[in-house]
Amino acid sequence: MARIYPHVVETKSKNCIRSRIDSFGEKGDYLYRELTERDYGIDGIVECFENGVPTGKIAFVQIKGTSKTIIPQKNKPVVSCVGISKSNLQYAKQNRIPVILLYVSLQDPCPIYYADLRKVAQRVRIKEDAETVTIHIPEDNCTTNDISGIIDMIYAYYL
Repeated sequence: MARIYPHVVETKSKNCIRSRIDSFGEKGDYLYRELTERDYGIDGIVECFENGVPTGKIAFVQIKGTSKTIIPQKNKPVVSCVGISKSNLQYAKQNRIPVILLYVSLQDPCPIYYADLRKVAQRVRIKEDAETVTIHIPEDNCTTNDISGIIDMIYAYYL
């Protein structure tokens, strides 16, 4: 069986996310853990530490990758991430742990767009016969190195 290109993109996308999260902060206070069982839309967990001590603050992440350049819409300051399953949105809505969508382009400098899937799930309209949904991520929710916006999104659940 041959390795198909979408699997290559998926692996590279996860590696990009892992690298950005694990290297953020001076003390290595953020860790990406990949889930290897059936993920139900969850690809990994971000765990937060303070001075090397676990804080108990975590978030689930769903990673969507593309080999193409992500281009904002012309009429709105958003980018479109396609192929989020209706069941994954329902899961995010019910979950008490934050679920963050990370949409990454493998085109240099590998921008990561991010959205809180629970908040998105509460306001998105889903057609009854639709299996997947397109998520619109604000253009400003983008980073190439400083993931503090993603970390702030996680910490907001633990105030």
